[in-house]
Amino acid sequence: MYVASCFTIVVHVDVDIRPAAGGQIGIDLGLKTTATCSNGDTLARQDCYRNSEAKLGLAQRARDKKRVKAIHAKIKNTRKDAIHKFTQNS
Repeated sequence: MYVASCFTIVVHVDVDIRPAAGGQIGIDLGLKTTATCSNGDTLARQDCYRNSEAKLGLAQRARDKKRVKAIHAKIKNTRKDAIHKFTQNS
């Protein structure tokens, strides 16, 4: 698997699955906050794209495909990390 000139390592780990403590919750997707759970937890909106917009524009105008791909990968990974942290702490 190749991801924007980064290396990927796959490690197998045995983990005990924790049971759901509170049952089901509802998630409201919004504009001011990315997500709000029915238990009151909120995932604040992050400007992942806006923070990298200037660098991305420069790379696109320079037609540097490798750099554009790397910036898009960073935006994707930042969003993915924030969602992972939010879902694991809830």
